[in-house]
Amino acid sequence: MKAFFNKVTVITKDKVLEKGLRKVLEIQKDYKYIESSEILNKKYFADIYLVDMDTVDVIKVIPGINNIHPESKVVILTNNVENFYRTVTIGIQGFLASKNYVEILNGLIEISNSEVYIDKRTLLLLMNNFKNSCTEDLTERERHVLKKLEEHLTYEQIAESLHIKRSTIKNHIENIYVKLNARNKYEAINKSKEIRI
Repeated sequence: MKAFFNKVTVITKDKVLEKGLRKVLEIQKDYKYIESSEILNKKYFADIYLVDMDTVDVIKVIPGINNIHPESKVVILTNNVENFYRTVTIGIQGFLASKNYVEILNGLIEISNSEVYIDKRTLLLLMNNFKNSCTEDLTERERHVLKKLEEHLTYEQIAESLHIKRSTIKNHIENIYVKLNARNKYEAINKSKEIRI
C-alpha cells in the first residue's frame, strides 16, 4: 500500500528559511519537500505552497499558483501580522505570522486537515480590529448616552443631563442596540465593557 503524504514547496528568496524548512520537512513522514525549481520545470506540483511574503511579490505569485494548481493550498509566511489584510483577497488558504519552524509545522498539520488556517496572533489582530470597528461606529453623542446608561440613569435623567429630548435619547439608544447587536440596555452595557468603549 502506498503511503499518503503532502507535497510541500517553499517559495522564498531567503535561503536560510528554505534550507531550514527543507530539513524540517524531510524528517516528517506526512510531508515530502519538493524543490520549487522542480515545480517551475513542471516535473511536480505541490499540495501546499508556503510563500514567504517578506521576500516574494505574493500579488504576482499566488494568482499564478491558483491558476496552474487550483486544488493546491497556498499558505503565507511573514513576520508581519499586518500583512494579512494585503493577502486575504488573493486566494490563500493559510496565513502564518511566524517563521518559526515549529509554528510552521503546526500550521501545516492544521492546513492539511482543514480548508483554512490562520495563526493565533493573526486571529487576535482580527478580533481586536473588529472590536475597534464596533466602537468607531458609535457617534460621540451615542457614546455619551451609553456612558449614562452605564451609570444606570433613566431615559429622563439622561435627557436632562445631556440637555436633549427624551425621544432623542430613545433614538440614540436604538442606534446603540443595533450597532452593538444588543437586545437591551444590559447587553449594550456588557458589550461596551467587553470592547472597552
